[in-house]
Amino acid sequence: RLDVEGPVHTVEVQSFALGKYEVTQGEWRTLMGISPSECGEECPVQGVNWHEANAYLRKLNLIASGREDRPYRLPSEAEWEYACRGGGRHRYCGSDDVEHVAWYRKNGGGRLHRIGTKAANGFGLHDMSGNVWEWTQDCWRDGYRRGPKDGSAWTSGIDCSQRVFRGGSWINEPALVRAAVRLRQGASERDDRLG
Repeated sequence: RLDVEGPVHTVEVQSFALGKYEVTQGEWRTLMGISPSECGEECPVQGVNWHEANAYLRKLNLIASGREDRPYRLPSEAEWEYACRGGGRHRYCGSDDVEHVAWYRKNGGGRLHRIGTKAANGFGLHDMSGNVWEWTQDCWRDGYRRGPKDGSAWTSGIDCSQRVFRGGSWINEPALVRAAVRLRQGASERDDRLG
């Protein structure tokens, strides 16, 4: 267990929706005009920082204006973990068997993989463990003490230059693709394992 995973706490997550798959290189290229990677069109987008992920969502909201009752946004950490667990208490997002649900160091071959090729979790969501790390809305803080109890993102009263990401990547060991793992990176920094 990493020190930043606890303490275990109760959160009441409000109603929200999450995409069945990670945003793909093709979807990113269609909306943004470029792709940050040379991976195939059906691979998840990678190498984008937190600000670029939010720029994508702003553009998506502009073209979806009037069609959606809620704007597109990154999930909060609590929403991400709730969705990842898919109604269960598995070690990984949808299973206790990492091979079943994730591309990671042992089976990833040192590269990204097409979305949806591993099993979905209990909510029908794919690739929440492994393939690429996923940004959340939250600013980084050590642990969850004094965090929001309503599932909203923690975005005030702390330094927001570091943002939280979850889920693990194709190059990580199983310990880092677990549902409970949370890490941070500068909001302006890029990493090819993060999308």
